[in-house]
Amino acid sequence: WSERAEIENRAELYENTSALVDDLAGLGTYPAIVSDKDSLRQIMRTAAHEWLHNYWIMKPLGRNMWDSQNMQILNETAADLVGNELGDEAFTILGNDIENAYKYDTFSSSNPHLFTILRETRINVEEMLKNGNIEEAEKYMRKQLWNLKLGGYNIRKLNQAYFAFRGNYAEGPASISPIGSDLRELRDYYSTLGEFIESVSKIGNFEQFHYLLNLKRKEYFLNS
Repeated sequence: WSERAEIENRAELYENTSALVDDLAGLGTYPAIVSDKDSLRQIMRTAAHEWLHNYWIMKPLGRNMWDSQNMQILNETAADLVGNELGDEAFTILGNDIENAYKYDTFSSSNPHLFTILRETRINVEEMLKNGNIEEAEKYMRKQLWNLKLGGYNIRKLNQAYFAFRGNYAEGPASISPIGSDLRELRDYYSTLGEFIESVSKIGNFEQFHYLLNLKRKEYFLNS
């Protein structure tokens, strides 16, 4: 960790910079990079996640990923949601058993205490930063990190960079975006995963996502 800390310290010499050197499970290059340091189930999920980025980059969803923060969160969260489902299917095809069905295997259900603390921290930090209390926010994050370590959670560093990076995954504890629950709801309106993948691939902006979700809600209401 000393090398990571050195890189972070050098980066933070620049004014108004928060730095974090973190591990990556995968990277959406072509071909995709997938770490082999995780369990087989997680490797399958990561491979599917990165494949989806490669597929969607040819569609409106992926091509417009960097147009806004919401579109970036939508892309990453959709890749997480679908990637977990596809990865688990591949995992079972290889002859393995899965204890929990994909739709119930969320971070909040598998580790509720850590999820609650990190989500609470993110909400409070956002409020402090909104009010210009940067030093107070940094002090609060250091305190929360210490509390997490005392609780047995091995998080090396908790700062604005941590939340900025991990906040793009709306079902994770570092995010306060409602996109995760909205996407999960949208997925439930489709009978097959393939239909869902193709439908969201056509979303070119965040307004189209909300339009599609409301359309599916209306269809469900009229048919129920």
